[in-house]
Amino acid sequence: MKYAFLRTNLALAVIGLIVGLASGFKLANWQYRHKAGQSLQNSVAQAAGRLSQQGSDSGGKNMSPQQREQMFNEIKAVIDKAKANPNDVEAQLDAADQFIQVSQPDEALEFLEQAKKANPNDARTMHGFALVYSMKTQFEDAIKAAKRSLEINPANTRVQMLLFTIYLESKSHLDEADKIISDLESRGELDAQIISRARDDLSKAKTGMGSGAKSTLDHGPKDPK
Repeated sequence: MKYAFLRTNLALAVIGLIVGLASGFKLANWQYRHKAGQSLQNSVAQAAGRLSQQGSDSGGKNMSPQQREQMFNEIKAVIDKAKANPNDVEAQLDAADQFIQVSQPDEALEFLEQAKKANPNDARTMHGFALVYSMKTQFEDAIKAAKRSLEINPANTRVQMLLFTIYLESKSHLDEADKIISDLESRGELDAQIISRARDDLSKAKTGMGSGAKSTLDHGPKDPK
C-alpha cells in the first residue's frame, strides 16, 4: 500500500480510547488549531519540518539543511502535482497523505475532496476522510466515511478497526462496535489478546469507565492474517 494512512498496523494495542497513530496521526484528546491565512508554502515547510523532527524523535540523526531542503522540495512537488492534476486520484491521495502524517487535517481535506470529485467510489479516499474527521473529532462524519469505505471494500480489517475505535471514542453505536469485534474474531483477523482487550475497552465504554484511558494504533508493515 502506497499511502501511510492505509498502512495501519493491526498488531495494535486496543487499551481504552485511541490516542493516535505513530508518524503523526493524532486521533483522540487532540484538537487542531488552524492558522488563518497560512500559505501553502508555509504549510509545506511545516510538514517538512515535522516529518524531519519525527525522524529525529524515532532515533535518527537531525537532518542537515540540505536534507531538509530536499524534503521540502519533495513534499512541494507532491502537492504541486496534485494541484496541477485535479482529476488524478493518486496525486490527490498522495498530497493528502503528506498532511495526514503531520496532523494537518484541514489541509488534507482539500485533497481528499478533490479525490472524491475525481472518483466518488474509491474506498481509500473514504478511509482518508474517516481518519481526518476523527482527527477533527467530527465523529458522525467519520462514521459515515468509514461505513462508505466498507460499502465499497467490505471486510477491510483496517477500516473496521478504525470504525470500532471511533465508536469507542464517541461513545456511540456501541452495539455496532460489538458486532465488528465479533466479525473480526469469527474471521480470525486479530489474535485473542487483542480481541480480549477490545472487548474490555468496549465494556468500559458501555459503563462509562473509559473516558480517561488511552490506546494506540501503531503504524507498521504487519498485515492482518
